[in-house]
Amino acid sequence: MAAPEDSLPDYETFARHAGETVRLIAGDVQRDGRIAEVGALNRQPGQARQPFSLVVVAEGEALPQQTLTLEHEALGELQLFLVPVGPRDGGMAYEAVFT
Repeated sequence: MAAPEDSLPDYETFARHAGETVRLIAGDVQRDGRIAEVGALNRQPGQARQPFSLVVVAEGEALPQQTLTLEHEALGELQLFLVPVGPRDGGMAYEAVFT
C-alpha cells in the first residue's frame, strides 16, 4: 500500500540524501542504486509543498514503470511510482515526480 502523500519525505529531505545508497524492490527482484538527483520544479501559487523530481540510478536491466519499494537507511521503506528514463552512469535511471 502506498504511503499517504503528506507522509512522504519532502524536497529538502530527499536533497539531503542525494548521492546515498538505496535499494529498489519489485517483488522478488532487487536492484542496488543511489539517489542521483533531486531537482526542484516550478512551484505554483498555493502549492503547500515544493514540487520536485527524484532520479535514482540502479544496476541491472531496466524494470518497467511501476510502484517499487525504495529502501534507504534513514528514509526507511517508501512506495514510489518510478519510470525508467534511460541509461545513466553505468546503470538505469528511474524518475519519480512529486507535485
